[in-house]
Amino acid sequence: MGSFVLGIAMKAARLRIISGPQAGREFSLTDLSVFEAGKGAGTHIKLRDPEVAFNHFRLFRKGDTFTLYALSETKPTLVNGEEVRKAVLKPGDRIRAGSTEFVFEFAEEGERAAEEPEREKEPEKDEAETLEGTQSAPGKGPAPGPARLRVVDGEDRGQSLILTGRDRWRIGRATNSDFRLRDPKVSRDHCVIERIRDEYIIIDLESANGTVVNGERVKKTILRDGDFVRLGYTILRFELASQT
Repeated sequence: MGSFVLGIAMKAARLRIISGPQAGREFSLTDLSVFEAGKGAGTHIKLRDPEVAFNHFRLFRKGDTFTLYALSETKPTLVNGEEVRKAVLKPGDRIRAGSTEFVFEFAEEGERAAEEPEREKEPEKDEAETLEGTQSAPGKGPAPGPARLRVVDGEDRGQSLILTGRDRWRIGRATNSDFRLRDPKVSRDHCVIERIRDEYIIIDLESANGTVVNGERVKKTILRDGDFVRLGYTILRFELASQT
């Protein structure tokens, strides 16, 4: 049976290395929405290939659809022999990064979908999880607001920022951030979220590694319920309060 991600049944996808230094190894693509491959520390799919970039490509999952984004400007990513910057993957597609070649596939019914990526996966939580570990804006109480950002992967996994009590929140590594993240790939002043009427807008502050929403690097965009935000190696989920 497929994996359950955020309560939705999904097929068990995987990347299987068919040539290169780690030939025969398989990586499961479950439990998260974003996976990065490369030889850098902190990548989900850690490759021991000297021809691979530190951050070579990213896979973004939405339901059972996987979209590949090339990250390196100097080391190409190929899908079925063609260099790409972005490609929607189909079962059987071959991906090449450096001297490593993968095949993308879905596991057969009842078959385990290989090993997990090297980084720890998000622990399972009850749908009615509490706000334990929540950070609030300075001087504000922990009363739940209309929206929040929850860290689902990274050093600060389990922490949340409740978006209430003001109209602007600053996120980064700086000690005076409204939401401080320990991720070394996050800039001191990485991005801000502004509330304008009933919309929440995320704005990148010229960060070194960018602000990525659902696999796309953005300068400014409106956040929707369930969107995934990536800052460095940290993945956050934007969640609106239930209206029921």
